[in-house]
Amino acid sequence: MFERSADAILLLDTATNLFVEYNQATLDMLRCTREELSALHPSVLSPPRQPDGRESFEKANEMIAIAVRTGSHRFEWEHRSPHRDDFPVEVLLTPLPLGTAPMIVVVWRDITERKRSEEALRQTQKLESVGVLAGGIAHDFNNLLTAILGHLHLARVEVTGRAAAHLDTMEHAVLRAADLTRQMLAYSGRGQFAIEAIDLCHVVKEMVDLFGVSVPKGVTLVCELDEDVPLIDADRAQTQQVIMNMITNAGEAMGQGAGTIAVRVRRVVLDEQTLRAH
Repeated sequence: MFERSADAILLLDTATNLFVEYNQATLDMLRCTREELSALHPSVLSPPRQPDGRESFEKANEMIAIAVRTGSHRFEWEHRSPHRDDFPVEVLLTPLPLGTAPMIVVVWRDITERKRSEEALRQTQKLESVGVLAGGIAHDFNNLLTAILGHLHLARVEVTGRAAAHLDTMEHAVLRAADLTRQMLAYSGRGQFAIEAIDLCHVVKEMVDLFGVSVPKGVTLVCELDEDVPLIDADRAQTQQVIMNMITNAGEAMGQGAGTIAVRVRRVVLDEQTLRAH
């Protein structure tokens, strides 16, 4: 049973604080040979400090004392090996009252996968919370945009000339913001993606016109559009987001240098030779 156990089992002599026996699972877990492990002091099998910030040596002595006093003690520990990254284990200490200094049976169970699953679950819960928060903000923001858009329409009835053109630009920006809020609502599960036939060239031109003033100084933003590009089935807000990200990333990549950012839309045939070349 000792040799065939899937858990690492070791025998600790508390008089010398040395492991006097260990099974094959111990060697497999530490990825050591029996000769290597025999030459290692138990202290080198732990990092200087545990995840809670306490020194490993001090905490190990406390865990042993608790096991001797209560008959057994189970806890989590961060282990170290010369042949692998630090890894978490669940430790069970059980004293064997033999003589004046008891031997302690030490059982290690590798919980790396369990910890990884727990962390993945925490991240999922965190993303869900962020999604709920984003959905609430997007919903309230969308209500504000509706009010702004209504007042813009009323203002356009009374305004003419150059001022009307400014109102048109404002309305375009508000509609763009509304698209972004719909996208946030869709990601948070409180809205839907609107898949429709859109003119990609028209969307690109809108985005280039909108972001032309926001690129770094010395950088010119242009678009090169083919005339025979067919309509595509896509969500307009998501498509605008992709284009915005590309323009923003290109501007940041240029830094303080001068140059041209060209956004191209064209229809191509992706044959094998084209794919290999790219």
